[in-house]
Amino acid sequence: MKDDYHRGNLENKISMVLFWIYLFAVAIILTRGLILFVSK
Repeated sequence: MKDDYHRGNLENKISMVLFWIYLFAVAIILTRGLILFVSK
């Protein structure tokens, strides 16, 4: 039971990290697009 909880906790951490990386990447792409759009 404890091992299952620990494994689930680790999966949650990994999915949270992937989620933040995804958000960060989207934010960078949007910011770059906005800068390119404004600088035209």
